[in-house]
Amino acid sequence: MDNALEKTIKLAKQGDSSAAEELIKLYKPMTDAAVASFLPILSDSGYTDEDLRQDAAISIIRAVYAFDFEKGVTFGAYARRCVRNSLISLCRRQSRRVKLAREQDMPGEEEKGYSLNISESFESSLTEYEREVYSLYMKEYKPREIAALLGKEVKSVYNALCRIRQKAKE
Repeated sequence: MDNALEKTIKLAKQGDSSAAEELIKLYKPMTDAAVASFLPILSDSGYTDEDLRQDAAISIIRAVYAFDFEKGVTFGAYARRCVRNSLISLCRRQSRRVKLAREQDMPGEEEKGYSLNISESFESSLTEYEREVYSLYMKEYKPREIAALLGKEVKSVYNALCRIRQKAKE
């Protein structure tokens, strides 16, 4: 690895904001390419190229803190993977929002009561724990974060999510 790049990464890792900005500028062509490939997917959801660029820049900074020089991977390859994964996660979150909105969408005024009953029956079919998990999951917490917040095992959260999905299908 280039000594100047390594020094910049180490400075950014120590909290030097000018070094972090330098890395963001250095990897701007890579982030622009990633943004260009994901923008068509997310633009219908109201995301702009600036939104995606900001997400990519944040991913570069997260990559700096997580990067390990000893792993034998270049920072560029690692940062590219981090940016791509972040944008994929954004797509997944948006897809989940769209799916939830469709499930909760009420087709007509005359069907409001029916939709409300389905929602109430779904909610009432959940246990207290499942309601807590469901609420946090819909707020976009990850299963590991939910487990930490509720003081439960991650496997328990995954099991609750499985039961919730099953009950939602019924």
